[in-house]
Amino acid sequence: MFAIASGRAKAHLERTVADDPELRRLLDEVQRRELDPLTAVKEIMERVFKLGDTTDRTNSR
Repeated sequence: MFAIASGRAKAHLERTVADDPELRRLLDEVQRRELDPLTAVKEIMERVFKLGDTTDRTNSR
C-alpha cells in the first residue's frame, strides 16, 4: 500500500514541478546552490501537497 501511494505521490510531484515555472525556479536555485535543498523541499511540499508543516514526526508517537 505504501509503495503504491509513494509512487503516485512521486508521479504527481514530478508532473506538478514540470508544469509550474515557480517550482522549476526553486529547483534551478538549488542546482545553482542559491537555495538550500531543505528550504526548497518545504516550499514544494507546501505548494504541491498543501502541507503546512513538513517536519519529520515519525518519532513523536
